[in-house]
Amino acid sequence: MGSFRFFLFKGEKGAFTITYFIDHKNKKIHDQRFAGDECGFLDTPVDKREFTAARDYVLTLESAEGFEFCTYCHKPQLVM
Repeated sequence: MGSFRFFLFKGEKGAFTITYFIDHKNKKIHDQRFAGDECGFLDTPVDKREFTAARDYVLTLESAEGFEFCTYCHKPQLVM
């Protein structure tokens, strides 16, 4: 079974910003550009998924709500 990737970028004034995919079921924060099968969100219902580009909001979820950054899609990516 192949892995799928989201390669979606949000451009702002010539620069790219990270769009975060928040999994409220598993309390994980994903980098939408690199989220894939190994991240473990496939069983998360649509109503428990959220997308945002607000870094401050994401950091608040991490510090106050106990969310964690996904270790799979936030590690450096090898591009060939």
